Amino acid sequence: MVEAQGGPIRAHTPQTPEEAAYLSLSPLANTNTIQLQLSYTTIPDGGHAGMAVVRTGLWMPYVLIPGIEVPGMGGLVVMMVPYQTLDLPALPEEVNGLGDINLIDLAVYELSWGGIGLGPGFFFPAATSPILGQGKLQLGPVFSVGYSGVHGMLITLGGFDAVSVAGSPERPDVHTLYVAPSVGLMLPKAFYLYSDGILRFDWKRDGHATIPLNLGLGHAFTSHFVVYVQPEWVATGDLEDSFTARVVVSNLGW
Repeated sequence: MVEAQGGPIRAHTPQTPEEAAYLSLSPLANTNTIQLQLSYTTIPDGGHAGMAVVRTGLWMPYVLIPGIEVPGMGGLVVMMVPYQTLDLPALPEEVNGLGDINLIDLAVYELSWGGIGLGPGFFFPAATSPILGQGKLQLGPVFSVGYSGVHGMLITLGGFDAVSVAGSPERPDVHTLYVAPSVGLMLPKAFYLYSDGILRFDWKRDGHATIPLNLGLGHAFTSHFVVYVQPEWVATGDLEDSFTARVVVSNLGW
């Protein structure tokens, strides 16, 4: 994060490819971001899935709501809108459409060694097919802690405990803990390595865990345009032994 210099933290525009690459490593980066995430997943039983996610990260000098400004703090609103394709042997035909929309609103506090974010998160039941979503409005607390005390490395731990509060009575209730550890390492010439597998713990199934492992390589081509590619393997849990190839294209500092 960029120094607040006694006032609220305002949106920052990266000036070099190296700076853009480093900001790409942080879920709490104080810059406006728009991403297109494309992924293709092969499923062991012969199925496959595809997903295109538009992710926007809007940084504001406000804490959670417009009008509240605090020195050394800012706000980050993240929204993810997925479009999915699912083809499984058990389905009569391929299913395509929107999935549930995720919205997170974080108050972010700057520290000498990194930053801390805390706020509410939501899943809105926007899926166009029951197969592509959970049919429940979900909400819960979100936190994120970033540590930048090691030169050229950024370590972040985030979590979201999502509980269903409304929705279709025909769909089962939801209580899922998402844990998001990430590690980023800067390389020469605006390249970087990045791992950010999201662990899921389903409390409605006695804490059933889904654990993916991934490692990606990214590069900032300009002070705004960043691309990274990332393979991912699910070690245990839902879709165990499935393999995903992911490409993420980002525009920072718009």
